[in-house]
Amino acid sequence: MISSKATRHVPKPQIKRGTDNQPAALCPEPWVQAIRHAHTKGVDLTRELPIIIGSRPRESLTADNLTTMIRTHLRTRASAFQPALVAGLIVDATAGLSDPEMVTAIRKRYELIEQRADYLATEAINSMAPWTNAIPAAMTDEQRAAVIRILATYRERWETTDPTPLGKHPDDSAASAHQSDHRRLSEMLRRLAADSRPHWNASLDPSAQRSGRTL
Repeated sequence: MISSKATRHVPKPQIKRGTDNQPAALCPEPWVQAIRHAHTKGVDLTRELPIIIGSRPRESLTADNLTTMIRTHLRTRASAFQPALVAGLIVDATAGLSDPEMVTAIRKRYELIEQRADYLATEAINSMAPWTNAIPAAMTDEQRAAVIRILATYRERWETTDPTPLGKHPDDSAASAHQSDHRRLSEMLRRLAADSRPHWNASLDPSAQRSGRTL
C-alpha cells in the first residue's frame, strides 16, 4: 500500500466533467467516435472488422458507411465483456487516434490519474472516511482497497462530499458520464452487498430438522 507520506506530492490532474469520457479538446470525426465507442463496448476491431464489413467490396467503403456499419454492429452484437477503465472509472480515449504524440500525452495523463487514485484510496483508508463503512466488511483487505479506490476517484471527479459512497443520485441536468458512473457503481455496490450476505443453509437449521421429525 502506498503511504500518505510517499504520495503527498502526487500531482492532482483535473478530471474533467464532460458529457463523455474524452478530453474536451478532442473533436474527432464520426468514424473515430464510432471506433472509440466500439472500444468502450469491448469490441476488438482488429478481429471483428472483417465480420462487420462482410462481403462488401473494399473499394466501395467510405468513412460514412463504415461508421454506420460499426454502429449497427454495436446495436446487434451480444456484449461479452467490458473494457478496462482508467482508475476503474474513465474509458480510454486513445482508441482510434493516429497521432503518436497525442496518444503519449493522454497516456501520461492517465498515469497521473492512476497515481492520484492510489493517493485518494490511501487517504480514505487511513482516515477511515465515513463513506467507506458502506463497503462490506466481509471482503478481503485487497478487495476492499480496490473498491475504495474506485469510489474515491468517483467522489473527487464528481465533487461528492455526502457521507454515502456515491452521494445523491444525479438529476437529469447532470452530465451523462456522471449518470453512467453513478448507475454502474450503484450496481457494483448492490452486488457486493448481496454477495456478502450470509446464505441460509437448511441442513444447519435446528428448527428445520425438528419439523422434519416423525414420531
